[in-house]
Amino acid sequence: MLFRSLALNSSLNLDVTINPDFSQVEVDRQLTNLTRFNLFFPERRYFFIENSDLFSNFGFRQIRPFFSRKIGLYNGNAVPIIGGVRLSGKINKLWRIGIMDMHTAQQSKFELLSKNYFVAAAQRQLFDRSNLSFIFVNSESFDRKKFVENGYNRVAGVDFNLNSKDNKWMGKFFYHHSFSPGKTNLNSFAHASFLVYNSQKWSIEWNHEFVHKDYHAETGFVPRIQQFDAGTNTIQLLTYWRFEPRINYYWYPKNKTINRHGPGIYLDHYRNSAFTNTDIHFRSGYYIYFTNTCSLTVEHHYYYTKLLFPTDVTFSGDTTIPAGDYYYQNVLAGFKTDSRKIINANFNASYGGYFNGKKISLAADLNWRKQPWGIFSFSYSRDQIFIPEPFQIKTLDLFGPKIEFSFTRSVFFTNFFQFNTQLNNFNINSRLQWRFRPMSDLFIVYTDNYYALNLDKKNRALVVKLVGWF
Repeated sequence: MLFRSLALNSSLNLDVTINPDFSQVEVDRQLTNLTRFNLFFPERRYFFIENSDLFSNFGFRQIRPFFSRKIGLYNGNAVPIIGGVRLSGKINKLWRIGIMDMHTAQQSKFELLSKNYFVAAAQRQLFDRSNLSFIFVNSESFDRKKFVENGYNRVAGVDFNLNSKDNKWMGKFFYHHSFSPGKTNLNSFAHASFLVYNSQKWSIEWNHEFVHKDYHAETGFVPRIQQFDAGTNTIQLLTYWRFEPRINYYWYPKNKTINRHGPGIYLDHYRNSAFTNTDIHFRSGYYIYFTNTCSLTVEHHYYYTKLLFPTDVTFSGDTTIPAGDYYYQNVLAGFKTDSRKIINANFNASYGGYFNGKKISLAADLNWRKQPWGIFSFSYSRDQIFIPEPFQIKTLDLFGPKIEFSFTRSVFFTNFFQFNTQLNNFNINSRLQWRFRPMSDLFIVYTDNYYALNLDKKNRALVVKLVGWF
C-alpha cells in the first residue's frame, strides 16, 4: 500500500495511491428505509473525502453524476483498487480544478470486470460568491487488460451555483447528459433548478427535477428512475418530473422565550413522462423556535402514491400489497431540546395512514457530553405497521448506542452498536485510534455482525490500519 501527497504549489495537490487498503474504520449509521428507493450514505474513505466537493457537489442529492462509493465497492463488498491518482486545488483566484483516475481489479467472485474510472471537474468563480462548474465522468471496462467493446459509460454536465452577496438568494441550475452503448443518447439527460429566497420573515423555495429513463450515470447515484417490480422480480426504468415548492413565514415576538414562530407548507410532487401524477406529499405545519435553541414542530402530512407494481411496503421481505392508487395521511409532533446543554435530545412521533393500513412511528436521539473525556449517545426508532390485506403487523426497530472516549489528546476509543430488525442485523464496531503525529493515525478496529432475530453469527473482522503523513 502506498499513499503519497505532493504539494505542487500552495493550493494545488497531487495525490497518488497504489494498492490502497480502504478498510472501513467507521461504519455507516443505519436507517430504517420505508421508501421504494436506495438511501444515500456519505463517503468515509479518506482518499475520496479530501477536496471531494470538487466532484461530489454536482447535481442534487438524488441526482448525482459522480458518487465515489461506486469505486471499489459492490453491494457492500470491497473490490480491490490497483491504484489511482488525483490532482486537485486552485490554479488561480478564479479557477479550481479536479482530476481523478482510479483502476479496479477484475473480480471473478462477483463476475466483475476490471474498470477504469476517470472524472474531471473545473469550477469558475462568478460575481462575488457564485460559480459555474463543469464535469466529465468516464468508466471503461477491461477484460484481462483488454478494452471491452461497448463497455463504457460517460456523463458530461454543467452546474451554475448561485449565492447572492446579501445572502437572500441562493440556488442551483444544472444540465447533465449521459452516453451509453445501445442507446440513442438523444434523450439521456437530466436537468433541474433550485432557488431559495430568505428574508427575516419569509423563506421561499422552488425546486424542479427531470430525469429521463435513458439517463444512465453508472458512476453516479440516481435511484428514483429505478422501481422494483415484485411481480416479475425485475427493475423497471421510468422517467420522472419532480416539483418541490416550500413557503415559511415567521413572526418575531418581543419576549425572552420565543425567538420566532410561524406556519409553513411544502409540496413534493412527482409526475411521469406522460405528466400524470404518480406521487404527492403535501405537508403543512407550525414551527416554534425558542431563544435557548429548543424547537417545537407540529405537522400534518397528506400522501398520494401510485404503486405501479406489487410492492412490499415494509421493505423487509414479506408484506406485498397490489399495485394501485393509495391515499393516506398522518400527523407528526417533534421537540428538540437545548443543544448547548450537556444533555440534549430530539423526539419525534407520528400516527396515521400508511398505504392501505396504519403506521405508528417513534424516534428519539439522546446525547450526553461528559466534558472533556466522553460523549454518550443513543438513538432509537420504531415503526409499527398494520396492513389489513394480507393481514400483517410488522414492527421495525432500530437502535444504536454509541460511546466515545478521549483518553488523551491523541488516544481515542469509539464503540458503536446497531440493532436493525428490518435488515435482520446486529452490528458491533469498536475502534481504537492513536494519532501519533498530525495527520498520522494507527487504527485497531473490531467489527462483528449477527442476525438480529436469533443472534447467529454472520461475520467478524479485526483490522489494524496505519495511516502516515510524510
